Amino acid sequence: MKILVRKYEAAADWAALRQKFVADASWPRGGRVYCYLESVSRCSLTEEDPSAWTPEHDALEGRLFGGHADVRWLLAGSEFHAWLTREGTGADDERTWTQEDIHEVDKTCRDYYLLGKATSKPGAFHEARYPAAFRYPVTGGKPDTDRASIHVAEYRRAKPSWSGDVAHIDEQLGAPLLIAHRFVRVEVR
Repeated sequence: MKILVRKYEAAADWAALRQKFVADASWPRGGRVYCYLESVSRCSLTEEDPSAWTPEHDALEGRLFGGHADVRWLLAGSEFHAWLTREGTGADDERTWTQEDIHEVDKTCRDYYLLGKATSKPGAFHEARYPAAFRYPVTGGKPDTDRASIHVAEYRRAKPSWSGDVAHIDEQLGAPLLIAHRFVRVEVR
């Protein structure tokens, strides 16, 4: 399978950067898109409309993700840096993306538990060692047993080609296996 991985030029203008990555992400209208945000005072995980969302004034980093694509961003000084990971390529992608952006990969999916167990309040999860409940954009879950998890797609380089000269083989052996990952969804398990 193929994935698209693109690093955007640093930009001070969030709206202009958002316009680029929302177009490239191609999130389907009406599909769920989540926002993970880290700021000076808190971390949050919410459901958002990516075409209108703007990070809070004290946000340091975060990501917008859904079933189709994941955009990670980081604020460094006064500039935003962003990276997109998206599955699949279409005819338009093949023409507008560089070969450096397109990767042949093998995919593995994993679920990672988030902090807390479900409470009787929708979307609220409690962890004994923390005083406040964690809020996640999910519904359901049996109190005190079910946990929220984040579904992650991990992409490893497709099986290497061992044909060629020694320099090519050395390059294949020295390259990292995991080349990208992306958050896909949040759910109760």
